[in-house]
Amino acid sequence: MTYSKGVFYTISRVILLLLINVFSSVVSTTLFAWILNLIIPSFGENSFRERLFSSGIWSVLAWCVIIVILVVLFYSDGKRHSAYGEFEGYMIFIVSVFMFAVYVIPIFFMDNARDNALLAFEGFYFPCKWLLTAFNGDYVTAVMVGIIPPIVLAAASYCIAHVVYVKHYPSLDPIIQNPNYQIDEETDDAEEADNTENNDEK
Repeated sequence: MTYSKGVFYTISRVILLLLINVFSSVVSTTLFAWILNLIIPSFGENSFRERLFSSGIWSVLAWCVIIVILVVLFYSDGKRHSAYGEFEGYMIFIVSVFMFAVYVIPIFFMDNARDNALLAFEGFYFPCKWLLTAFNGDYVTAVMVGIIPPIVLAAASYCIAHVVYVKHYPSLDPIIQNPNYQIDEETDDAEEADNTENNDEK
């Protein structure tokens, strides 16, 4: 993958993470609530609704939606990149770091937010809200811990997609494409070792 493609891929996946985060918050509090209202008529009662909201179930659902979408997205990316011979593990590591940084950095400004800005922060980080009780209301820790599993699982799904694709299409494996692949590497290592010894003797 070229440098320009790598930059574009990184930026696009960071933006998608932010959009998926907002989408998951909206879906969890509207679509799921509507479905529950159809399945459970008593859901319309205030006591039942308040009980569900207070339990943080909507936040957990939003968090799960993020995981599902990211895993599917990155699995598709891994499959496509493997097909075009563009699989690069280190690039996914860089993408993961940027996704984590862009998602987490704004939370450090939440303490200075007031009124509408504070509501915007709470709404944006709604998928991680269910972790607040575990961290005594510390939004920074909750957000940092909450976003790690989705990103890690997404990166893992990318790598799994590559393994699965190569297993189905072994001709893409560099060792099969070049039978001397390992031999060449061993020869190069041996030559480097000999050169090092010769230099030491000199």
